[in-house]
Amino acid sequence: MNTALKLSGYGLGMLALFGAAIGIGSAVAPGTLAENPAVHAATTVP
Repeated sequence: MNTALKLSGYGLGMLALFGAAIGIGSAVAPGTLAENPAVHAATTVP
């Protein structure tokens, strides 16, 4: 098996993994801190 083919397969696998993680994260906890000021205020240091 060619090294370039192995690295390409690894790269595509990682891309799919991170894409799935982003999709699941968006489904579970949609939104950002900017959309919820109470959460942002609680996590900032004065």
